[in-house]
Amino acid sequence: MTVEAYLLTMQKSFHISLIPPYYKNSPTELRKMRKLYFQDQGLRNYFINDFSPLLTRADRGDLLENYVFRLFADHYADWDIRYWRTQKKLEVDFVIEGKKAYEVKFSKSQFKRGKYQLFKHNYPHIPLALIHYNNILEFNPGKKY
Repeated sequence: MTVEAYLLTMQKSFHISLIPPYYKNSPTELRKMRKLYFQDQGLRNYFINDFSPLLTRADRGDLLENYVFRLFADHYADWDIRYWRTQKKLEVDFVIEGKKAYEVKFSKSQFKRGKYQLFKHNYPHIPLALIHYNNILEFNPGKKY
């Protein structure tokens, strides 16, 4: 069995979601590579054998991003949740319905607005917001635009 077959099996059994990229026509934007999120973070923790408290983990940013994905998944279909990435590895974590973009960082200080200039240039009509550990409780993923 190939990795692709395993991923398809995990997706069909609702263990993971594979999110497609958001793109228009720029040749530098990724168009085929999907991004993987776990439906159950306990399964993710099992695979990497790490059940440490969140604040002590090196992968806490990834955990927060996966948590935010789950919040979106409760309100939107998988095809309405996208991510944006270029060949030079510039990335925006979530583009929702092509109307709002979100970057997830564990700490607000990790967010460097300059890294998102190309996205803002290519998609000036899509506002970009930051979600981080200290504002996650204020975040409303079901808010319609």
